[in-house]
Amino acid sequence: MKFRSLNQQLLLVGMIVLAIVLALAALSITTLLTLRSKANHLIIAGQQAALSNELNTNMVRAASEMATFINTGNNVYKEETSNAVARGEQILVQLTELGKVEGQEPGEQELLNRQSNLLKQLHQDVNAISSLSDAQIAQNKAGVLDLLFDYEDPAAKLQADLTNYFAQENATNQQEVATAIRDVIASVIAILCTLTLMLGLMAILLQRQIIRPLLALSAAARSVSNGNLQHNVPVTNYDQIGDLQWSFNQMVINLREQRATLEQHAAELSYAASEAQSARLLAEEANRAKSAFLSTMSHELRTPLTAILGYTELIKLGTAELNGLAPHLEHDLGQVEGAGKHLLNLINDVLDISKIEAGKATLTVEDFDLRMVVNEVVLAVRPLIDRNSNILRDHTPDVPIRMRSDPTKVRQVLFNLIGNAAKFTEKGAIELNLEIERFAEHDWAVFRVSDTGVGIATEQIPKLFQYFSQIDDSRTRKYGGTGMGLALSRQLCLLLGGDIWVDSELNHGSTFTVRLPLNAEAIAST
Repeated sequence: MKFRSLNQQLLLVGMIVLAIVLALAALSITTLLTLRSKANHLIIAGQQAALSNELNTNMVRAASEMATFINTGNNVYKEETSNAVARGEQILVQLTELGKVEGQEPGEQELLNRQSNLLKQLHQDVNAISSLSDAQIAQNKAGVLDLLFDYEDPAAKLQADLTNYFAQENATNQQEVATAIRDVIASVIAILCTLTLMLGLMAILLQRQIIRPLLALSAAARSVSNGNLQHNVPVTNYDQIGDLQWSFNQMVINLREQRATLEQHAAELSYAASEAQSARLLAEEANRAKSAFLSTMSHELRTPLTAILGYTELIKLGTAELNGLAPHLEHDLGQVEGAGKHLLNLINDVLDISKIEAGKATLTVEDFDLRMVVNEVVLAVRPLIDRNSNILRDHTPDVPIRMRSDPTKVRQVLFNLIGNAAKFTEKGAIELNLEIERFAEHDWAVFRVSDTGVGIATEQIPKLFQYFSQIDDSRTRKYGGTGMGLALSRQLCLLLGGDIWVDSELNHGSTFTVRLPLNAEAIAST
């Protein structure tokens, strides 16, 4: 019969073992109590035998002492006789008490009565003799002595009977004690054998119900871990082990389904990776074509544009010799020159971007005074500052700062940042700060360009340094711009061995931070 729960099986076996052990324990306790009773009886019998012998000895001694008193007339022997009789009476009381404790057999009671009667008779005769005068004793001395010596035979006969009785009683008690000991040993052996048998049965139960299924599960788990997902285990139990076997099989089924799904996904990913690789190659090819196109077009556009600006400058010089042009023509000529310069700057930015993407951008490293580059930038950006009625506060140190880098690219980064701040700020303030900091065992020039302009929303900042990206189309329409200035500035900072980042809050202005090494070659070497 199989139980629904392994706990029930173990509980049943445990209850059976407990019942058998309790029964055997009860039998052992009963046997031990019997052994204790027999042992006590043997001890009391020994005490009774010793006391009976002592009682007989005292009666014989009393008769002998009294006879000596009669022969010598010495009262010391008379006193010894009285002591011996008194001691015999005490022993008789002790024998009576032991008989009450143990329970007396008929033969034992008869012997005790004989001792009691003999002691009483001796006591009476001793008292009677003690009451005689010396003359009476002298007249009947022989008879008195014969009376006293007559106690030797009854006492000897009583001693022999007591010895035989207690010898038989002792032999019987020893046999009973030995039997009880054997019963105790047999009970202990039975308990041990029962426990051993039940433990063996429990071991067999554990082997069949737990260990064998668990070993099968362990082997199946190893097989599954080696990749064999077709391995199932038979459900042999209808308990927790059976639930574990069923769950294991379900897990293997789920793993097979997941493997099939993963293989399908892997095939799809492989196909997607192949498509992505092809798309990447096409994109790289398109990017190279775009860079080549931008580079070519920049050169092609810059050549005629340079000619336009040159002819514009010649017209201005020629009209200056002819006492000038009409005001509206001079204004229009200035517009043409400004638009041409702006377009030339855009073309230069596109050319720089195409060089950076093509990996052809190079640094022209030289030693220069950073303070002079800052002054040049501040002077060049002044018209942009004044256009929107802004104020530029230059907080850079008014001391020479030696820097080894590409001054043109440093100048371009600062011009882009200050110009960008001037474009998005109206009637506000723009601050330029410069500090020299020690970081990563190198000296760095850290520029901070702050403005009080429109600011940038936090979620728009990640798009700020992307090419051709405008964070707000409405701003593009209002302020203009192509979205190349900040992206190009960041690429130039990276090319110089530094970086750029921004802290801004919408409607609360922005702060652009640029960190550039004072020695670009030292950074490049590390």
